[in-house]
Amino acid sequence: MDQIEVEVSYIEELVFLEKLKEIIVNETGSVNVYALGGRYMSRYSNCSFFSFDTNIEKDGMVTQVHEKLSYEDYLNYLDNLSKKNVHYQKLLDVQSYSSYLSLKLYENYIKEEGVKETYLLDIFRLYKNYGLCSNLVFKGHYRGETNIKAIRKDANGEYTVGREELRLRVYDRFTTISPVVTYKTMHDREIILSFMSSFDWNIQGGPSKWEDRRDLHSKTEVEPLHGNKELLAVSDVSTVKSRKTFRIECRAPRGTENRDYIYSLIHTSYNEPDEKLPDPVKLFLELKVSCRNPSSIEIYIWKEGEKRLNVNNAQNAISESFTIRNNQYHDFQTWAYDSFKRPFYNFSSLQIKWTLTPESAGRLEPM
Repeated sequence: MDQIEVEVSYIEELVFLEKLKEIIVNETGSVNVYALGGRYMSRYSNCSFFSFDTNIEKDGMVTQVHEKLSYEDYLNYLDNLSKKNVHYQKLLDVQSYSSYLSLKLYENYIKEEGVKETYLLDIFRLYKNYGLCSNLVFKGHYRGETNIKAIRKDANGEYTVGREELRLRVYDRFTTISPVVTYKTMHDREIILSFMSSFDWNIQGGPSKWEDRRDLHSKTEVEPLHGNKELLAVSDVSTVKSRKTFRIECRAPRGTENRDYIYSLIHTSYNEPDEKLPDPVKLFLELKVSCRNPSSIEIYIWKEGEKRLNVNNAQNAISESFTIRNNQYHDFQTWAYDSFKRPFYNFSSLQIKWTLTPESAGRLEPM
């Protein structure tokens, strides 16, 4: 006759499986809690019945979302979590109460009794809760960092508060501060440059480095959509807190080839994962850049009181015939466009030659 020892005890300690957690503003993320108790402060084999609350240091930055999963759903959640990455696999395998179970140990039993393998696997899975009690879901509201403690209130009104705190960070998604270009359609959303021109790409948001030795991985990749990769140069100019500046330059193509070069710039950033931070936030930001020669250069007259041309109002500017007066200065502006009438963001590398016909009509003075 087989015997099993069962110990019933109060929960003495609450512990977070993850020690560090990252989420995004206006989005949710979850962590897992297990309980310790008994003579040897062991992990409970099943504590999924209990509900847990939290004590959040910075109230308002993060809120707990009360979404209690059924036991079956929680098993599915844990099963997917164990397959998510090697770090969760290591965390869970150490604590699995059925990790030692293997169909290989039951080969004779399966043959002799005619038991289906799927039947045994279902039994194994029923108890493979890794000794975890519940997952806690949080929603971030603004960028920052806070400490969180797990709390459980029993039937007698007694509280069990975890001594170990979870450090949780909330990040903003990456956004482009400049250049801000408003085009008529999403298809048109490219920063268009003439060859040998450049601009500064200013972005903010994204993950920040933790105080420990883990690396913060940040990279900006150039993906050619049409053309040669080496034609677009990207350099890191500065990093101030959550703001970064990159210098983007279109180099000159070899020879006299007249074609368009289109690129996708992708900036990615994430903290190095490990058993403390098994699921870091990975954020990216994309920007399309086009290097080309203009198809047309339009001339506009600037009238006093009007805004100077820029990349956003140039697409709606109207080139017209001008009536000018004698012995007065008239301020003209030019803007470059591609074949789709989209304005260039920067075409300062172009040398524009002006002519006046007849020459006796006036004098051209560059500004």
